[in-house]
Amino acid sequence: MRVTKWLFSFWCLWACVATALADEDMPYIRTQEVSADAKVIRLFFMFSCPHCHSADKALLDWGNTLPASLIYARTPVVVKDDSSVLGAIAYYTALTTSPQNINSYCSTVFRLIHQQGFTADKKETYFLAAKTARLNMTEFYRHWADEQVMSMFAHAALLSFSYQIQLTPTLVVGGRYAISPETVSGNMGSFIQLANAVVSKRLQE
Repeated sequence: MRVTKWLFSFWCLWACVATALADEDMPYIRTQEVSADAKVIRLFFMFSCPHCHSADKALLDWGNTLPASLIYARTPVVVKDDSSVLGAIAYYTALTTSPQNINSYCSTVFRLIHQQGFTADKKETYFLAAKTARLNMTEFYRHWADEQVMSMFAHAALLSFSYQIQLTPTLVVGGRYAISPETVSGNMGSFIQLANAVVSKRLQE
């Protein structure tokens, strides 16, 4: 079966699931609505979070199955914490420097912090990740905390506040619904099923 046909059938199935569950209690939070995010699925994460590390690849793969009308976007949570602030600046610096290598950069940062003992509150960790992921270091240093990066950082901070992110990772679906693996006891298979149902619900609204 052609991939496009399979994806269409897949999302039709989850539309049925969402309809069946529409009148029942669902483990999601209705957030303050952000209309600009109506077609965005945001993954809120922190590099220092071990759950974000373990879930990142599965959620990225899931994001690649979304309908073409939706955008999957990692968004670093910004709070008053050195690891959060530096992680967010590093993420947007890497994204600006080399968007095609952002997945490699993220996996490298996660590995350094959670498997090799580097700390999330030191900028040297993020510089080493950039070098290890083979980003252009001249460009990385040039973009570090520049005007464009800090504009994206400020937007992430505003979204973190608007959605009142309390847990990581958190998926915010279509600027309206927030879900976290904690609601399904951390079971990633169950969380992906929940995410599919909530996405389908949002698409039907």
